[in-house]
Amino acid sequence: MNWSEENQKTRNLPISEYFEALQKEYLVMEIRSKIYRDKQYYYDIMDHKASRIKDIARRNALPCIFDDYAVKSELESIVFGKRGLPNFLYRDERARNKFSTRDIRCYYAVGTEVKVHMSESDKDFQIGTIQAFNLDTMIVTVRLKGGKEVVSSHNNVTRIL
Repeated sequence: MNWSEENQKTRNLPISEYFEALQKEYLVMEIRSKIYRDKQYYYDIMDHKASRIKDIARRNALPCIFDDYAVKSELESIVFGKRGLPNFLYRDERARNKFSTRDIRCYYAVGTEVKVHMSESDKDFQIGTIQAFNLDTMIVTVRLKGGKEVVSSHNNVTRIL
């Protein structure tokens, strides 16, 4: 393999779009490091992405998730959303098909502590533990503190990370 083959871009994005995508990918890897057992694997990916992010930020005098709260907050709101399943990112449709089910199952794993939103208000929630999750219907059964069990759409259940 020659130099040009080794250093070809794997994406055809302008640097600003690549920079934003890289930061979002970092945040997704942070989520995966908390929901998967193989944490070190995701920490290693995070380290690599952090180096790239910091290098691009330094070379271009750009704010990034590591030094600007507003940038981090904006990108976290895109990746994490307000409630329910985060916006996991995938390289392409093949990767989505291969990994999305695993992401969802691990995110809603039995025994996981979650917030259950009881109404449209973000302040109206209760803490509980997942008792069951149906991937086909995307319905989550949660035992709330105090013992009451509730059944809810995954859109109202947010994992505590």
